[in-house]
Amino acid sequence: MRKTAIWSPPKPGWIKLNFDGASRGNPSPSGIGYVIKYHTGAILGKMAKSIPPDTNNIAEFKALQFGLRDCINHGFNNILVEGDSKIAINAIKRKNTPNWRLQGILESIVASLDRIENYEAKHIYREANSEADVLSKLAAQRSYL
Repeated sequence: MRKTAIWSPPKPGWIKLNFDGASRGNPSPSGIGYVIKYHTGAILGKMAKSIPPDTNNIAEFKALQFGLRDCINHGFNNILVEGDSKIAINAIKRKNTPNWRLQGILESIVASLDRIENYEAKHIYREANSEADVLSKLAAQRSYL
């Protein structure tokens, strides 16, 4: 399988939500980051936010949860969701996770996805998720703005 090392646009009429979570240990100070872009590459929204110390997986799921809420608040209905967490992407495709700590967050994510007309979820490599990755790491270090 070939690695995609750069951000690629969604199809016209769609927006893309790239999300990422970071934990400086496991558990440890954590942060979330996401970027929402139109197919032209124009940024429609982004966030870097510190969250209470937790695991990387919790941070990944919370980044997705917050990003989807932002998409819904802006009225976006055609959303390509991309992240470098196979656990998060597989969980939203199956609408289930064996991890009880992630299940509650996943239920909120699924409820958000149910409010969106069209969505696709895709795993990507970190290199193609660099903006969200940087935002989440800055938030975990509490060294942004």
